[in-house]
Parts: sequence; structure tokens; C-alpha cells
Amino acid sequence: MERITPRVHGVVAAYRADPRTVVDNLRDCARQLAGVFIVDNSDNMDAGRWADAQQLACPVHTILNGRNLGTAGAFNQGIRAAQGAGAELVLLLDDDTRPGTDMVKQLVTAWKELRVDDAPVAAVGPDFQDRHGAGKALFVQLDGIHLRRIPCSAGAVIRSEYLMSSGSLIDFAALKEVGLLDEELFIDYVDTEWCMRARNRGFNCYGVCTAHMEHSFGERQLHLRWMPSIGIPYRSPIRHYYIFRNALLLMRRTYVPARWKLTELKRLVLLLPAYVSSAPSPLRHLRCMLIGVIHGIAGRAGPAPPKLGQ
Repeated sequence: MERITPRVHGVVAAYRADPRTVVDNLRDCARQLAGVFIVDNSDNMDAGRWADAQQLACPVHTILNGRNLGTAGAFNQGIRAAQGAGAELVLLLDDDTRPGTDMVKQLVTAWKELRVDDAPVAAVGPDFQDRHGAGKALFVQLDGIHLRRIPCSAGAVIRSEYLMSSGSLIDFAALKEVGLLDEELFIDYVDTEWCMRARNRGFNCYGVCTAHMEHSFGERQLHLRWMPSIGIPYRSPIRHYYIFRNALLLMRRTYVPARWKLTELKRLVLLLPAYVSSAPSPLRHLRCMLIGVIHGIAGRAGPAPPKLGQ
């Protein structure tokens, strides 16, 4: 594989990740990139642990933060660095994402075709398979007070209300108009908020069905106690703090569509009893959810209170 034009730099947000796994995930993808910035949010300041990354087929730079600045903070650092290196497009990746062999090529091809049609493109993102069996990605569009989930069989390129940040190929022209990711959200809904902000500024996000990747959507599958055939992604209690808090923070924002607010409120109402009844340590989940609700109503943003999830 050869590097493609325009110049694409990758940004990997890493937190307590196994460097060997990250490097292995990037091996094919790196051949199509002009460079990669690995932004490490862990407290390990040993740059040597990323030595194997220098074996990748493009220049790799590591940024060691020594503390967790959140997904948004890490991505923004990498975006700025990529822009300084002359990137025209930036590919965002989580540390557990494995891009398909030609994912970058397919995303860039779709981006070019959309630009030819004068579509205002904020970002394009791939179809993905969950590693824990949650199935394939479905792109979404608002339909009344419901989210309509659109499978890739509906077309090669699908307009979507939002994309998952990992795998998103973002246009710097859109970043100039829309701004960087919202670091106050820290982790969850960072991608959703940015796409909705972009749409409010006249840009669209698109799912590209010919581009593929593997991603871990949650730590594992959690099967509902009253309906074992149904599985939902299991997340830690602290993640539920961010999910409930950030959803409520977004509901305070005028550019977020009222229809999304209604659909998300409905989802949260269903999510709380599902975890409290089926997850291990249900009281920890409940506590984090309720504190998230309180902080969301109060408008509190940034990192979660220390030791909240313990």
C-alpha cells in the first residue's frame, strides 16, 4: 500500500494501553498515513515503552501527558500537532481500534467524492465490527422523536447524525469553522457533540460502508437478567457517570436538536434499570449514574470527582 493524497495524519488517544497491541493495530493503516501522533494519557512517562512504534511504516511521534486529559484533550493535542505537520485530513483512533487494511483509502475516496458533489463534509467514518459481539455499526438519522438506525445495505455512503470519534476522518476546513472537540465533556458524547455542532454550522457527517474496522464497544457484553438473549455493552460505573452527566449537559445546549434530547432521555431511562438489575456491583453503577444526573443538572463539567467509581 502507498500513502495517499491529500496528506492524512493519524492521532491515537491512548490510556493505560498495551503499546504492542496499539502498534499491531496500526501496522497496516500506517502505510497509508503521512504520520501518526500517539497521545498517551496514562501516568507512565517512560517514552521507551513506545519504542516499537518506530517500526511502523510512517513517522511516529509520542506525546506523554503523565495524567488523564480525557479523550477530547488527547485528540485535540494530536490534531494541533498534525496540523503543524502539514496534515490536510486527520484520522482519529482509540487505542483499541484496529483499522481495516484499506480503511484510510476508502474514507479518503468517499471524502473526495463528496467534495466533488459540493457536499459540506465535516467527517467521514467507517463501518465497524464490535470485538465483543455487539454486532456491526449502524449509522443514525433522526426520525421524529426516534433514531432511525440505517444498515450499510442502504447505500455505500450514508449521512449520519453523528459518528464515533474513533475511525473518523476529519477535514481541517471543517475544524476551522466548527472548532476542536469539547474538552469539558472529557470522554463520552465528545463525538456526538462535535458532529451536532458541525451540523449546526452547515456541515454533515457520513458513514462509509466500504471502509471497515474493529472496535471494542464497551468492555464486554452484558446480558440482561430478565432477558438473557439481549446483550448490551458493559461499561464501568465511572463511564456511566460521564454518560448521564454529559447527556444532560448537552440537553442544556441550544444547537442540540430537541428530537435528539428526547430520544437520548428515553435511552437513559431504559439504561439505568438495565444496569442496576443485571450488572455486577449494581449500587456502584447506580451511585455513579445518580451523581452524573446531579452534576449534569448543575452544569458541572470536566473530569469526574476523584475515586467516584471506586
